[in-house]
Amino acid sequence: MEKRGNRPFTEAFYLACLVLLLTNGFSGCGRNDSSSSTEESRVANQVPMVFSPEAQECSAWPDPALRKAFEAYWKAALSGRTDETFRMEAAYVRQLIPEKRYAKTMDFLYQRNKPEAIEVAQPRARSSYLVEIPVKLRVPLPAKGLPLPTRVDFWVKTDSGWYHAQKPSVLFPELGLSVGPQGSHPEGKEVKTE
Repeated sequence: MEKRGNRPFTEAFYLACLVLLLTNGFSGCGRNDSSSSTEESRVANQVPMVFSPEAQECSAWPDPALRKAFEAYWKAALSGRTDETFRMEAAYVRQLIPEKRYAKTMDFLYQRNKPEAIEVAQPRARSSYLVEIPVKLRVPLPAKGLPLPTRVDFWVKTDSGWYHAQKPSVLFPELGLSVGPQGSHPEGKEVKTE
C-alpha cells in the first residue's frame, strides 16, 4: 500500500466513507412510508419557526422573497417532501447529487429526530448574491449539557430567485470535502457578481 503524505486528506476521506456507510445503512430504515401526506403536513405545521427579534424585522432580510423561500424550504424539509426541497436547491447541488441519495440523506437528517422547533437568527449578507442564515434546531431529549444542533443555511440569488446552497460536507461527498480550518465558511467571493 502506497503511503500518502497528505494525512488530513486521508483522515477526512476515511471519515467521509464512515459517515457515508452509516447514512446509507440507516437510510433503508427510514420513516414509515405508509404515512399520508396530510399526516406529514400536520407534523410540519407543529414545528414552529422561532425568529429572533432581529430576524423578525423586515429590514433584516435583504429581499422579502428570501424569507418566503427560506420558510417554504424548511416546511417542506420537515414534512419529508424532499422532492420539493430538491427543487429549491441551487443548480450545482441538483447537478452533482442524485435525487434519490439526496432524499435518503434528508430523511435521515430531519425525519429521525424531528426538531421540535427551529430558531432562526438574523440573516447575514456575504454579498448581494449570497446570504447565510444561522439556524438552531431544538431536538427532542437533548443530552444534558450538550448544545443544540446548529447550522448555517446558505442561500444564493439567481435570475430565477433564491435557492438553498449546500456546502461541502461528508453527508454530500459529491460536493467535495471541506477540510479547511474549523469554522471556515464562504465569504461571498465564490459567487459571481456579473
